[in-house]
Amino acid sequence: MGKRIKVYTASCLNKGPLWRELASVWEEVEIVARWPFLHVNNEGLPDWPEDCPAHGAEFWQQDHDDVLRADVVLIYAIETDELRGALVESGMALGLGKPVIVAGKNHRFGTWQYHRLARRVPTLEAARSLLRLMSTPASV
Repeated sequence: MGKRIKVYTASCLNKGPLWRELASVWEEVEIVARWPFLHVNNEGLPDWPEDCPAHGAEFWQQDHDDVLRADVVLIYAIETDELRGALVESGMALGLGKPVIVAGKNHRFGTWQYHRLARRVPTLEAARSLLRLMSTPASV
C-alpha cells in the first residue's frame, strides 16, 4: 500500500464510534483527528468533565493541530444532526487552503459547501471513492 491520505473527520460527537470503525476498514485513509479516539465514549457521548473549560481549550487546540496535519477534512452529517464544532473545523480547513469533502445532507451545511475547495458527495462511500482519487498521484 502506498502513502495513505491524511483525513480529519468532522461531525457530531455521536459519530465518534463510526469514525473509529472506519479507521479500521478504510485502509487507504489515515484518520488524523484525535477527538473520536480520545474525547468520545463508546456510546458517542462526550468523555470529559462538563465543568472543565480548560479541557475545551485543550481539545480545540488539538483539533486545530490535527486539521493542520490533514490533507483533507471530511465532514459528515445526516439531516437531524446539530452541527457546531464540525462547522468550525471545516472553516479552519478552508482558511488553511485545504479541501473539504462534504458528505451527507444537513441544512447547516449552508452555502459554504459550494466554496471552490469544497466537494459535495451524497454518502460516505462516495467520500471514500473521492479520497481514493485524491490520494492517487497524477500521471505525467
